[in-house]
Amino acid sequence: MKCASCQAEVSGDSRFCSKCGSAVRGAAEAQLSFTKTMTTPQPGLATGNLLAGKYQIQDEVGHGGMGIVYRAEDIKLKRPVALKFLPPEWTQDKEARERFLQEARAAAALSHPHICTIYEVDESSEQLFIAMEYIEGEVLRERSRRGPLPLEDALNLSAQAAEGLEAAHQKGITHRDIKSANIMVTDKGQAKIMDFGLAKLRGGSSLTREGATIGTVAYMSPEQARGEEVDA
Repeated sequence: MKCASCQAEVSGDSRFCSKCGSAVRGAAEAQLSFTKTMTTPQPGLATGNLLAGKYQIQDEVGHGGMGIVYRAEDIKLKRPVALKFLPPEWTQDKEARERFLQEARAAAALSHPHICTIYEVDESSEQLFIAMEYIEGEVLRERSRRGPLPLEDALNLSAQAAEGLEAAHQKGITHRDIKSANIMVTDKGQAKIMDFGLAKLRGGSSLTREGATIGTVAYMSPEQARGEEVDA
């Protein structure tokens, strides 16, 4: 069958696409879920709605196979936040929920200028969401598509991302999906690592079956591509 997000071939017993990391089900069901995510407004998330008594929804800023992100305002602390929701069709899937919570736990354990800050994880109308720092800027992938970065900028952003990864490694966290699509660049040129959904936590339970391959093929280490143990 094919991944509904990137159309890559996926083995019948796989739960996540080896190319883009999106959650998958049967081909027909996955396509239906993907279409629903893309075209159907999420109930209760209209502009102006209030979640958890303090997050006022403003607009949707992104979506993917394992998350829908909204810009909101924390009306108590008077600051912008990003709210990442587990898509409704995955709320009853135990493995999907655990991966979502693992992302929150991994990122929340880190405090570094080059890692997106996690504020909390909560639930509204049986939908899990992560409240995180709202970053004004652009995904590095989109910036790169406009043309090659100047050498100085490329080196600077690479060094910043490496510093963020080093901080994660010191906490026993291996990202396992670092790529341009998971790095934001702020308006001031600061790199911010995002999306710890595939992260491996030292001492934590593994969500990856032995011999299974998850991540994004073009960015994997040889060990990860072979489904072997991955470390810093």
